Amino acid sequence: MHGVRVIDDCLPKEVQRRIEDMVVSLDFPLYRTPEHVTKDSLGHWGEDVKINGYTAKNSPQYVHKFFWDDEITSNYYQFIFPLLFSAFPFPITNVYRAKLNHVPKMCSDEYANTCGIPHCDAPPSDRISAIYYVNDSDGKTVIFNQTRQEGSSKVLTVDQEIEPRQGRLVIFDVDRIHASNVPLVSQHRTVINIVATPFLQKKGSLCAVTTKRAAQ
Repeated sequence: MHGVRVIDDCLPKEVQRRIEDMVVSLDFPLYRTPEHVTKDSLGHWGEDVKINGYTAKNSPQYVHKFFWDDEITSNYYQFIFPLLFSAFPFPITNVYRAKLNHVPKMCSDEYANTCGIPHCDAPPSDRISAIYYVNDSDGKTVIFNQTRQEGSSKVLTVDQEIEPRQGRLVIFDVDRIHASNVPLVSQHRTVINIVATPFLQKKGSLCAVTTKRAAQ
């Protein structure tokens, strides 16, 4: 797989709203973590990493783990993920990790012109990283040109900045360095992050393309 694939309205509008209503409900359990990217995370380059156009800064967030350490860790998995997997342009053969990240609005000026800590989601492999945007918000996803192998000795340069739009699915190689911005205008930025193994007909068949799928 090469490049970044963006699929807009990957699910029918009604399903998009149903997922949002479920995960923003007061009954949906969220757990606060003091850092968006922890220091023991794979590919964590720290706040002193050199980035063209941004300053890296960590931030707190709230998480919900759906699938972790080779097992389902949430009762919500059975409701959400059959829907999400149907939105992928290829079959998913194995899930490595899946979790929800919820970042509330940051009112402090210290987050202006910053992005989150650059990182990769898993060791290099045939897995893909995917981000499903639960709601419209500010707080772009920044995808860099470098991979994990290239990022340790270079200044990171921005390849794409992707706006969070409800129903948007973004897919890229698991070792691609990326980061997220915090919301400064919207009340929250909520995404579902998936690391999984796809079944591709031929190596590299997922090209950099934007697809708009009509709402059903």
